[in-house]
Amino acid sequence: ICGKEFANKAYLKQHQKVHGNSKSFQCQKCPKAFYYARTLRSHVKLFHDKIKPFKCSVCQKAFARAKT
Repeated sequence: ICGKEFANKAYLKQHQKVHGNSKSFQCQKCPKAFYYARTLRSHVKLFHDKIKPFKCSVCQKAFARAKT
């Protein structure tokens, strides 16, 4: 469908979910739904639980995601 190639059949199968309309992981706290469980977990932590495990050692400000 999109021309992407994968070295592993499992990765291809996982990727193919984005071409369907099957967002089977529904957030229990808002109307959003996701293709992958890990994306739902990340969404809940970031937007609902306000978990911010990454803290600046200089100013102590906390962040939900690490900057790469």
